[in-house]
Amino acid sequence: MTSAPWHPAARAASAALTAEGRPLSRDALAERMRDDNGHAVSNVRASLLLKILKANEGSASPVEPAEVVLADPARLEDVAA
Repeated sequence: MTSAPWHPAARAASAALTAEGRPLSRDALAERMRDDNGHAVSNVRASLLLKILKANEGSASPVEPAEVVLADPARLEDVAA
């Protein structure tokens, strides 16, 4: 799962939440992205995007990861078992 294509929508959702005075959280980010852009954002992807957004907070020149790859969620069941 890659997150790079989702960065612009996540940044826009984050800016909208800030403008509304709402705190940035995984649930708020996912909800805003679903409402604004119709993106079907999973909790895993929203968590990853939130980490990226928070890592770039206050940075004069935010770093854009070229691509972030997560493990296949279906295979995580094997790890949890």
